[in-house]
Amino acid sequence: MAQSHSRWHAVIEENEAGFGAALLRALLSVLGLGYLLGRNLHRGFYATGLRSRLTLPRPVISVGNLTVGGVGKTPVVAWLARRLQARRLVPVVLARGYGREPSELLNEEGRWLRRTLPALTVLQGADRASLAKSYLREHDCDVFLLDDGFQHERIARVLDLVLIDATQPFGNGRLLPRGTLREPKRSLRRAQFIAVTRSELLSEEVVESVRDQVRTIAPRAVVGIFRMGLCGVRERDELLDPACLRGRSVLLMCAVGNPVSVALTLEKAGARIVARRCFKDHHRFQDAEWTEAFGAARALQARLVVTEKDAEKWPPRREGEHPWVLVQTVDLVRGEADLEVLIDQALASGRR
Repeated sequence: MAQSHSRWHAVIEENEAGFGAALLRALLSVLGLGYLLGRNLHRGFYATGLRSRLTLPRPVISVGNLTVGGVGKTPVVAWLARRLQARRLVPVVLARGYGREPSELLNEEGRWLRRTLPALTVLQGADRASLAKSYLREHDCDVFLLDDGFQHERIARVLDLVLIDATQPFGNGRLLPRGTLREPKRSLRRAQFIAVTRSELLSEEVVESVRDQVRTIAPRAVVGIFRMGLCGVRERDELLDPACLRGRSVLLMCAVGNPVSVALTLEKAGARIVARRCFKDHHRFQDAEWTEAFGAARALQARLVVTEKDAEKWPPRREGEHPWVLVQTVDLVRGEADLEVLIDQALASGRR
C-alpha cells in the first residue's frame, strides 16, 4: 500500500517520466472530471434542499482543509478545544477516524487527543451525526468540533475554519485523483476563517504571499497564521531539549499526510536526516518494520525519530530501544482576536 501511494505521488507530481506515466496522468485527469461532477452533485443536493442537513442542538464548528495530506489539523483541533475549555465550555470532537480498526474506539489521532487533553471527549465513526445524537441522549456539551468537516455536508455548522499548509497550499493545483485538491480553490469562499499553518518553516515573505493568494480567492474570510514550534524530544517519559537534535544523525520514520513538513522541522532543528521510512497516512506499523528501522538506524549511527501521532502506534509490550518522539506546540500568531469574535458569534448563533 505504501509503495502504491508513493507511485501515485510520483506520477501526479510528474516525477515519473515515460509513456506509461503520461498515460496514467491522462487517465487520472479524466477521472478527475468525474470526481468534480460527483462532488458538485453531492453538494448540490444539500444546497438546493433535495437533501436536508442535520442541525444539532449544540453549535458545530468545523475544522477542515482543502487538500489531502496533513496540514496540522489535529494539533489545531487540540488548540481550539483547549481554548474552549479555558472558557469553562465543554467541547466534544466528532471525527471520521480513518485507519481505525473495528475493535478500536479511536485511531492514533484520537488517542493522541485524549492523551493530550484527558478531559476531552472524542467520538469517531462513519456516521458522525448519529454519534452526536447518541452522545446527547446521555451527556451534555456546549459545542461540537467537526474534525475534517469542510467537505462533510450532512451536519450543518455555524463556523467553518479551513487550514492551508504554507509548504504546499494548493498541492499541485489539480483535483483528485490527478492532484491532491479535494475541491476547487474557490470553495474557500464558504469558510469564515482560513488559517495558514506551518508558517515557521518558510520565510515571512512566502507566508504573506500565501495569505495574499487566499485573500484573493476568499476576500470575505478572515485569514490567520498558525505557527508550530518544537518544544522538545520525548524519550520514554523524559522530555529532552530540542537542542539534542543539533548535529545529530537521525532516521525519520513516519506515516503522516505531509512527511516533508516533518523533515523540514528536523532540518530546521539542526538534525541531519540520513534515511527515511515514510508510509501512507494512518499506516499501522508492524513489529518487523520497527525492528528494521531500529536496525537501520544503528547501522547508520543514527537515532530513530517519529512524530507524536506515530508514537501512538508504538507496541505497548515492546522492550528495548525506544524512538525519539518530536513534541510540537501550535499557536495562532495572526488573527486570534478575529477568531475569538467569530467563535462568540458562532456559539451565540448555535444556542439560538
